[in-house]
Amino acid sequence: MERKKLPFGDPDFKRIIEENQLYADKTKYIHDMLNHSVCCFLSRPRRFGKTLLLDTISELFQGDRELFKDQWIGTQSDYNFARHPVLTFNMSYANINTVDDLASAIAFSAREQADAHEISLTTGISYGAMMEQLLEGLYKKSGVRSVILVDEYDAPVTEQLADRNLALACLKVLHGFTRPSKSALSASISLSSRE
Repeated sequence: MERKKLPFGDPDFKRIIEENQLYADKTKYIHDMLNHSVCCFLSRPRRFGKTLLLDTISELFQGDRELFKDQWIGTQSDYNFARHPVLTFNMSYANINTVDDLASAIAFSAREQADAHEISLTTGISYGAMMEQLLEGLYKKSGVRSVILVDEYDAPVTEQLADRNLALACLKVLHGFTRPSKSALSASISLSSRE
């Protein structure tokens, strides 16, 4: 039996597969999850591979069938590997001390992803309006709905629990971030760390 290298702390599914590292196949669970829900929330303890799971889902929605040729979803399922635009947000931003910091970080990430997908966003608009424009632009360009993956979705709130008012204000910002996406997406998956 071939002895494979362990990918300690590596959240990059593509690199793990291409370098023939050991990968615990979770694609059957991903398939089941996607068949039962459009929006998913997953809460798992720290160091349980949440970021790798999100990266696996991202690669799956990008339609690279070859990456999954040895996984359950590529050998035993009817999954069609249709390509979708994938937007990934990591909410564990550093130095979120105010609501404006969080709104700016979300807007910066939305603008980065718009640039990566060659979507023009109006300057000077709110992060919520940016998300609407981004999702609409992606749909017009691709003809399919987008997938939004959010890692550490609760970090901006849980890191501010010492200041209840700031935590609630951050929660309101996050609501403004997710509201435009609800009707425009193909799938939304949020992952959070729980100790």
